[in-house]
Amino acid sequence: MKISIFLLMLFNQYFYFQSSFQKILFESVNSEFKKQVNPEENADEKSFSNSSRNFEFSRNQIPENELAIEESYFLRNRFARIDPSKTKLFLSPTAQTLSSGSGYVSVYEIFFPSFAYGVTDYLMIGVSSSIIPSFEFKDQMKSVSLKFKVLDKDELKVSAGINYFSFLETSFTPFYGVATYYGFPVSVTMGLGSGLTKDKFINAGFVLLGFHYQLSNRISLISENVFITKEVNPSMIFGIRFFGNHFAIDLGIFSRAIWSQYNLDFYPWIGFTYNF
Repeated sequence: MKISIFLLMLFNQYFYFQSSFQKILFESVNSEFKKQVNPEENADEKSFSNSSRNFEFSRNQIPENELAIEESYFLRNRFARIDPSKTKLFLSPTAQTLSSGSGYVSVYEIFFPSFAYGVTDYLMIGVSSSIIPSFEFKDQMKSVSLKFKVLDKDELKVSAGINYFSFLETSFTPFYGVATYYGFPVSVTMGLGSGLTKDKFINAGFVLLGFHYQLSNRISLISENVFITKEVNPSMIFGIRFFGNHFAIDLGIFSRAIWSQYNLDFYPWIGFTYNF
């Protein structure tokens, strides 16, 4: 029921604001700004005309970072900052990859740091290791990941990836395909995958369904849902992301489906990410 309400809210807002979101080129906007605003005036907020539309903006709202310039949108007639952590939901990946030379450092649940780097615009790698107190390094949870973007067509991205996890004496290698449609301010992610344990396939698969809704220049709502075959209840996380140009803070709640064996109704999720 909660998921249905959330979906209706997302798509209602998406179609309502669709006509107000215009992807722009920084050069044309900056040129128009210089023509219509006197630099000696207090130009904290001015308006200009472009393609028969009026937009209000501040000087400090014009993106300075080159990547932000390329991916700027108008949100409610103002410049919109794009979520810098759009390569992932809370934990699961989207189909977007990091641009060449960029990366991020993140920490999940305090004890699970990770690092990711864009080798090219289509290939990114990641590594992580838990830092659980009282565990020796050989017993920590470690992972290596690789994600390759196979399709980049306008708002549609499609990627494939593989991860390797080890913990204590066990190991697991999931592989997946994922597609994301970026219909700003709403993006939808869907994925399919399975995995290997040692040298054999597991007799199960998983389906990923995720939503990302950007409410403002600093806040997004995120829903991440993983459905595992042969499991009655899905694993779900719903929460909010606060972000700036480089930092992002995720606050969410796991569904009871994950933690019912521990007699918990919910479990909090917290994550910090620095993008560079």
